[in-house]
Amino acid sequence: MYGALLGMVFFLPYSFALIETCQITMIAAWAVRCYLSCRTPAGLDDRFPRSSFFSHSISWPLVAIALLIVLTMPFSHDPALTLKKFCSRFLQQVFLMYLFTEIVYSRKRLYGVLSVMLITLFFVTIDIMVQCTLGKSFVHHTHLIFGRVTGPMNHPNDLGTF
Repeated sequence: MYGALLGMVFFLPYSFALIETCQITMIAAWAVRCYLSCRTPAGLDDRFPRSSFFSHSISWPLVAIALLIVLTMPFSHDPALTLKKFCSRFLQQVFLMYLFTEIVYSRKRLYGVLSVMLITLFFVTIDIMVQCTLGKSFVHHTHLIFGRVTGPMNHPNDLGTF
């Protein structure tokens, strides 16, 4: 799960397909870990610790936000689209946050994730510099959009968000 998390962090600005692949790998590894923790008798093996979603301090605010979204859904301009986004994006992000808290349980792992983020930021900066000077990105070979830099992103606003 840790390797898939590092891969996801590295490929964040480059490829949606690789991000989804890393997320599916993390979810599959988590499911295998949960299966093995249920099959292992309690107290005999510490390799597969039992965990609960509600053991984390971040779970209750997320439940409150989910409840708020569900309660305000009828007042939305398009309730069907709001429900679709809630069931896809919001629940995916909640589960990803849960996996992150399960995976990064030590300072060493947190520093590993931050190091990969800095490496990614370095490559994005190099791509931005190349796009500024040559007018063309070396990752996706995109040109400047109305004089705005996109780097490896699809839109300049995505780069600004990153």
